[in-house]
Amino acid sequence: MKKHLITASLFIFWVVIVGVFVAGLIASNKSNQAITKTGDTAGQIGSITGVSANLTELSLTPSELTKHNSASSCWLLISGKIYDVTAYLNSHPGGEAEILKTCGTDATVIYGNRDNTGTHSSSANAMLADYFIGNLNQVLKISSDKNTTSVQTNTTTQTKTVPVPKTTPVVKPTVTNPVVTTPQVTQTTLALTSTELTKHNSASSCWLLISGKIYDVTNYIRQHPGGANQILPTCGTDATAAYASRGGTGAHSSSANVDLTAYYIGDLNQNVITNTSTTNSAAPTITAPNPVLPNNSRGDDDDDD
Repeated sequence: MKKHLITASLFIFWVVIVGVFVAGLIASNKSNQAITKTGDTAGQIGSITGVSANLTELSLTPSELTKHNSASSCWLLISGKIYDVTAYLNSHPGGEAEILKTCGTDATVIYGNRDNTGTHSSSANAMLADYFIGNLNQVLKISSDKNTTSVQTNTTTQTKTVPVPKTTPVVKPTVTNPVVTTPQVTQTTLALTSTELTKHNSASSCWLLISGKIYDVTNYIRQHPGGANQILPTCGTDATAAYASRGGTGAHSSSANVDLTAYYIGDLNQNVITNTSTTNSAAPTITAPNPVLPNNSRGDDDDDD
């Protein structure tokens, strides 16, 4: 009997001990869970407070819009929404000038008809959405992190990430400065002899000897009122008689005589200095006056024959 009583007492004691131990474990687990939840809540509140403490307010008013009217900061108001298109100026297919004139203004009408050239495509409208920063008169809270913007609507503050606008880099063409070759000019002496005169007897080089003076009329042949054939037969010869009688039709006018002096290169048997360029295979240039003949607008056949 005593053995049974002792055994029962030990069993009851063991049950009580186990129960107390299990109860202690349960109570400890609940306490740890409560501490963890409290810590999480405190962390969330601290995060919100920290963001709020670093925010500054920006009101998207019409007066604020007008401040952003240049290439360094260009805002557009389109259908009540404000877009910051500064980063897109250089990528605009029509050139940045088409946008600059509307910076800081209500560009709804101009954007709607694409500056009187039609409407923008659906892809252009989708691209515009990347530059949206807020509605007119909306209050923004800008954090110190440039990639995060808090938008305040009524009493609720929502935080969103502002996408960085995608811009196509502008590749400037490489400009290679052209190599400028300076011709080497050599001066030589040319004797205006009768022999030299006879060498210039064609349309490519036509000299005339008139009253002891030599004229290079090569540039004038095609402009001669009487045609080139009136001059070509006398190239490289003494054309004094032909010029005086104008080919047997009369005398040249005084104005024709003045024009003739523009082609004078020197007297017969005179030595003149010529300039020869090493980069030009053309005939040498005579330093005596030899300008291009001005157009003869008189309409009379009054020049070299």
